[in-house]
Amino acid sequence: YEQRTPSAASRMIDRSGDGSTVTTTIISDTGEIVHPTNGMVWRETHASVASIRADDPLSFECAEVVTVMRRRAGVQTDATARCRLTATASDWHVDAELTASEDGHVVFERAWHSDIERDHQ
Repeated sequence: YEQRTPSAASRMIDRSGDGSTVTTTIISDTGEIVHPTNGMVWRETHASVASIRADDPLSFECAEVVTVMRRRAGVQTDATARCRLTATASDWHVDAELTASEDGHVVFERAWHSDIERDHQ
């Protein structure tokens, strides 16, 4: 598989000046890769950021963005999923979005919200 553009990955943990908030960031990018026989080009990126305050476990928040691209014969498709997770004492709150496009034109969009009871605790 030919690697057309460089891949990249990073992980970082940041503690606020007083140490009260911890933020973890994870980034991954495959770069553009080409299939050797059919010429399909693909790239996938993932970004994740999660934070929490030491004095408040309910301050937890995690945001994720995943994008998948495919291209061949002059046509490119992209799909991006976004998700945000937060919590209260009784529920998890999930917000999600999905966007799909072909050659830069959005062909599908949807957003969801769900509250999930934290009954396992």
